[in-house]
Amino acid sequence: LRTISFPIYLLTPHSILTVPIITYTFLTITQRYIYSYQWRLSLPKALFIMLLLCPYIYHTM
Repeated sequence: LRTISFPIYLLTPHSILTVPIITYTFLTITQRYIYSYQWRLSLPKALFIMLLLCPYIYHTM
């Protein structure tokens, strides 16, 4: 949970690092699924979750 709470802590309206940090953390979490044998199912699912996070990120900024 430390890896997840760290980017949330940096979710400030004027933080230009918000999107890269969230993207990097998200890709780090989904990395094990990408390199597994189900990467063809997990990668679209990961992109879909990232697409759901975009309105929240833009609303915060």
